[in-house]
Amino acid sequence: MDTLEVIPSDNAPSPRSRPKWNRPLLVAAALLAVATLLAATWGLAAVVQSPAQREANAAAPAPQPVFAEVTSGVLADQRSYSGTLVYRDETGYAMPASVGAVRSVVTARPPAVGGEVDSGDVLTEVNTRPVFAVESPFDFFRDIGVGNEGADVLVLQEALVDRGYLAAADGQFGSQTARAVARWYQDAGYQAPTRQRGGESASGSSSATGSPDEGSDAEDSNAEAGSQAEPASDAFVPVGELLAISTLPATVIAAPAIGTHVGEDGANDVTLGTSTLVVRAEVPSTPEAGTEGVALGDPVTVVYGSEVLEAVVTTSESQPQADDGAPTMSVITAAWDTNAGDLDADRGETVTIQVLNALISDKSLIVPTAAVVSRGEGRGVVVRRQADGTLVEVPVAVAGTFRGMTAIAPDVANRLAEGDEVRVG
Repeated sequence: MDTLEVIPSDNAPSPRSRPKWNRPLLVAAALLAVATLLAATWGLAAVVQSPAQREANAAAPAPQPVFAEVTSGVLADQRSYSGTLVYRDETGYAMPASVGAVRSVVTARPPAVGGEVDSGDVLTEVNTRPVFAVESPFDFFRDIGVGNEGADVLVLQEALVDRGYLAAADGQFGSQTARAVARWYQDAGYQAPTRQRGGESASGSSSATGSPDEGSDAEDSNAEAGSQAEPASDAFVPVGELLAISTLPATVIAAPAIGTHVGEDGANDVTLGTSTLVVRAEVPSTPEAGTEGVALGDPVTVVYGSEVLEAVVTTSESQPQADDGAPTMSVITAAWDTNAGDLDADRGETVTIQVLNALISDKSLIVPTAAVVSRGEGRGVVVRRQADGTLVEVPVAVAGTFRGMTAIAPDVANRLAEGDEVRVG
């Protein structure tokens, strides 16, 4: 009988061999299975909640107390307005129109901006003739010469007295004043116009001479009455060569250049003032007692950046009621004592002017009104947080309340101080 011999192949597996698993892979698979189970459990718990659990989760967190710091100061009704820095007594003036000329044009001697003008100075030249600045509370209204008398003659004579051309001012224009006028024009570099004693003007200058200290025009007129040798004409001052300025000396703030047409349509041709800065602002008027506004002498505060100056209202001019029914306003100016310093600012810059309408309380402790629990008129309690976090009630006297802040004083000294914290609400 034949015997069958089986020879195993090199590639056939051994009957005792088994597949071998990777141990790290088994560990990772186990961890993934655990994580999946936990996630599923949490998701199920989140979906399946009792009504009590859902309400608790939706509730807002418990409110925490709010605290405010105690400050110290003055509690007052103080309003702020916008103001502009201008020079004191800053005023615009229109040049007088040249009589009989087609137009009035600056032909020489333009005023130097920043320069000073005094009474009797030539302000500028118009149509080759001088325009003299004369201090006067009113505009000149006529030519002034021999035979005229009145307030306009008086202010003209006062300018001549100040400059040494006349001994005294009496309001009567005689030959003494005529001679002073002639010298005035001559020293300014011009020839004074002349007119006949009857009032007609004539070309040329007066030939009058003599000392300006030879008595008054009234005495001079009496002497002339008995004199046989009277001049045919005297120097006079045309109204077109006089510009009345309310306050002199003054600083030139703005001025026309050569070639500028002046004296037209009442426009301001030159602006004068002093070199001292003040604040001009528009604030509500005070037609009735106790309403908002300011009056002459009221203290105000001027603020420019970090600079603060105390000032006083020096002028106040009420404006007409507007057609739209808007509140009546006043234009005020406020000046500060030059000894207190000055603002580091220039004319035309904007500043803040603070107006004190009412003083609620002088130097006091100040807290939010919501921090004070009322205990009757003028009485209250605040809750102070101590250093260890505990709270203590502090009885206080209430001095006044304004715009959500209250001025208080503790009943017992040192129980409340600036910097302490009090509970609000």
